[in-house]
Amino acid sequence: MAKSLPVARREVWVTRSQVDTLTEAIAPRYQALVRLAALTGMRSGELAALRWGDLRLSQPLNDGAVAGPGRLRVVRAFSDPRRNGNGHVKDPKSEARRRTIALDEETCDTFRAHREQFGDKDRGLVFTPGGPRGRGGALAANNFRRVWLRALQQAGLDGGWPEYGGLHFHDLRHSHATWLLALRVPMIEVSARLGMPTRSSR
Repeated sequence: MAKSLPVARREVWVTRSQVDTLTEAIAPRYQALVRLAALTGMRSGELAALRWGDLRLSQPLNDGAVAGPGRLRVVRAFSDPRRNGNGHVKDPKSEARRRTIALDEETCDTFRAHREQFGDKDRGLVFTPGGPRGRGGALAANNFRRVWLRALQQAGLDGGWPEYGGLHFHDLRHSHATWLLALRVPMIEVSARLGMPTRSSR
């Protein structure tokens, strides 16, 4: 029986200008989702489960990696194995994933603009799909992937990173970490912000 070849570690990240280009290329309903994934480093399931009640845009915080006028709590994630939007909300897999992160001015402004244009009830989901599901429903990964691929093409990013199968939404999280490390933020602070267990918390 042939041995499986080791899978190369995925190391894909984008620049800030590429995020801006991609944000402008994607459908308006999803522009904040893309920008905020890069500005917060949150996982797709965490973003899909985020509720307006988790945000405190006027409560300053310095989480060691970012300092700003607002904060948000990450206390749940959306699990959707079939990727059709009919999954369920679950608690974080580890205590490290349950966290409060700081929001800088741009991030707070992005949330406010998104709420003004697409926001549901104050405690409803922050990110909801358009179309027949309307407001209040959870994002379906399969539907979003089609929107994402069109945006990559419009932004001229569809041909990049062929060795990794192209740019994935999760790579925005990698990009956030890369940007922080480039600013010489200590790895332990970056890990805490991203909800990754550190050696001391294992």
